[in-house]
Amino acid sequence: MEQLCDCDYEYDSEDQYTMPEFHQKYKDKLPLLVVVSGGFNGKTVYDEVSTNQVIWFHRVCQQSRVLGRLSNQAVRQYEEFVSIPVHSGHMFNVITSSRNESDPETLEDILTKHKLPVLVRLASEAYDYTLRTVKRYTILLLKTYTETFLQGNCLQDDILLPPPLLLAVSPDISVAIATGYVNKSKDTFHRKLRQISEFVKRNVELKEKEGCKEITLFDKQDSTTGTGNSIPPDLLPSYDEDFMYQDIEPDINWIPPIPPNPGFRPSLPARPPDGLLCQNDTPVDSEMESEKLSHKQSSDVSAGTFNSLTVYDDDESGYNSSAGSVKSYISDMSVEDIQSLLGALNLTKYKKDFRKHLIDGAMLEGLEETILREDFKFKHVEVIRLMKYIREGHMPKQ
Repeated sequence: MEQLCDCDYEYDSEDQYTMPEFHQKYKDKLPLLVVVSGGFNGKTVYDEVSTNQVIWFHRVCQQSRVLGRLSNQAVRQYEEFVSIPVHSGHMFNVITSSRNESDPETLEDILTKHKLPVLVRLASEAYDYTLRTVKRYTILLLKTYTETFLQGNCLQDDILLPPPLLLAVSPDISVAIATGYVNKSKDTFHRKLRQISEFVKRNVELKEKEGCKEITLFDKQDSTTGTGNSIPPDLLPSYDEDFMYQDIEPDINWIPPIPPNPGFRPSLPARPPDGLLCQNDTPVDSEMESEKLSHKQSSDVSAGTFNSLTVYDDDESGYNSSAGSVKSYISDMSVEDIQSLLGALNLTKYKKDFRKHLIDGAMLEGLEETILREDFKFKHVEVIRLMKYIREGHMPKQ
């Protein structure tokens, strides 16, 4: 029996397994004492373990998590996905419209009340890099899935260490089952295993639903979910089989309505004949009274009123001579409205990409010209055509 690692335990070098292989073969035969024959310096505490480390694996833990997509990513090559534990203290706001969000709720409550996919925003405090990154965006929750971990305790100098160990089923870690001591009898080894088992039953708390408690970003380079586990097959959405987007059949006869008339002001009263000023239809005869009335009317105009008619200030009236009123109109448009708008603007070839990314009016307002050109491959004149409608409500005359 050849030993590849220098430790106090014997194991068969031909019976080494990667963590996925070990889990597949021995998940129903735990607890077991193993030696790490191939350690790995991973990016998380769940896939970082030293070679020669001796571990007493208690059991397999299954954790429910949710796949989420940072929803402002314009094209797939730049998309980022997140993995969120269902049972955690993180709080989220459900986004019900462009202007409305729910009160903060746990992910478990959200899944009880809503059917996926659902759009949320992280409401919890962002205390690390990942949370600060996630908090900048809205998250489209796509589906639930399960990740597997192995729960155990490490041994040092043949003594079980109190801190619990949670190890991801990482293909970069390999283990072998300990079969005995190097210089001691089999009876001594089996007696030690019984002692460890009894100690664990009395002193180690085995928690249900144990797993990674953090929100993690998928690591596409290492093909992990950010927890140390490999990305499960078929977990990420395939755009050839878009399960999360419903096809929208736009009305080919739909014409976008004209946006509200910006900057409307009531007309001023007609000037009376002979240059005379009137107040409440009463002629002003004297020059002095004319000066008084003129001064009063100037005051009225500066105050925003004239002859019982109000002259509205742009900002206070709700009307704006700039594009503000048009934009507020755009923000209320649905995904279906945007699909029809693209058809009316002769931009039909971009419908599929806009539909995949759930571009509604509020999101359309946030798309800068560089995003349209670089990510959606708009031509320069097409960008101008779309922006003229967004900013001014302009429809090309045919």
